[in-house]
Amino acid sequence: MSKMSKAIMFASITLISSMLAIPAGTIQAKSEPSVTFQLGKKTVIDYRGAHQLTTAPYLTNGNSMAPIRSLAEGLKIPITWDPKTAKITLSISNTNLSIKLNDDRLWKEDGSYIRMPAQVISLDGNAFVPLRVIANALHSNIVWQPALGKIIVSKSDDVPIVKYRSSFDEGTDNWIGEFADLPSQGDNTIYELEHKRELLPLPGNTKNYGYKFQGMNRSDDLFMFMYKKVSGLQPNATYNVSMLFDLYTNEAGGSFGIGGSPSEAVHVKAGVVNMEPKPIIVDDYFRMSIDTGSQSQSGKQMQRIGNIAKPDAGQEGYQRKPFKYDTKVTTNKNGEAYLVIGTDSGYEGLTTLYYDNIQADFSFER
Repeated sequence: MSKMSKAIMFASITLISSMLAIPAGTIQAKSEPSVTFQLGKKTVIDYRGAHQLTTAPYLTNGNSMAPIRSLAEGLKIPITWDPKTAKITLSISNTNLSIKLNDDRLWKEDGSYIRMPAQVISLDGNAFVPLRVIANALHSNIVWQPALGKIIVSKSDDVPIVKYRSSFDEGTDNWIGEFADLPSQGDNTIYELEHKRELLPLPGNTKNYGYKFQGMNRSDDLFMFMYKKVSGLQPNATYNVSMLFDLYTNEAGGSFGIGGSPSEAVHVKAGVVNMEPKPIIVDDYFRMSIDTGSQSQSGKQMQRIGNIAKPDAGQEGYQRKPFKYDTKVTTNKNGEAYLVIGTDSGYEGLTTLYYDNIQADFSFER
């Protein structure tokens, strides 16, 4: 590659953003510089105003792609390119971060690195890397406005907050549904298990989707749960996590059933962990790989935060019931954590419910 073409590459360095449901909202530190990209649009906005990119940001395999030079300059962060080593260096807080073409590592000055979800690649003379990892490393906050396809990155001296937002109007957003506390062998069709994205069962609703769970508790203890991996966080780092979500239920409080109430005996639990929460086979039963507790009892890694009794017992049909959960988590060596929510049932009957509007804010604990 000639020096001229390398210079051209540096002039148009672009950047992948790995975005797993980044949040709708507004930038909190308005006095700090910010950069706004829009998927499929070449216009970028920063403190200098609007200007045009050579390549429009776009989404591929869960990664949004946006220009790193525009990002760095818009956040007033020094950026350099070494044509001999194909290395890009970003300088912030008296330290340097570096990346190289065809490599998936974000290097720190001490020789350690963060594994990114994609390699730095060259496309039409542009270099691309995962945005969420870069933004976190630059102590920046990220806001995602899905309706407009906008990505807003803001520099802040405050503790950076990584935000995740999931609704199911467009898809499952990489949430995985599972079941536990039932036999691993035999005919499990009697449990009537079902999990899928489906329209919320609300009057007149034709467009708002949720994530449906259904199960018949025939083992005196059925656990129905969903989880999502979040990546791009600092590895082996502690975060304060605040989680919000909506549960839609049609079970009235004060009711009676076999084994317990269809409402009060179905316990809602939540957790944030650094290992994949999944069913494992123990003594011919599917059990959880993490400690979820048992029915009304919390576990070490999931806490009981309520039940599925609907807010207004006198009103027919499904109702929205909001939940909130705060905790801390230390990420694994890859900078990953898992959000997990579910129900632990003592009611020996059929339960059907829906989740929607799941939010999680990760605040780095310095």
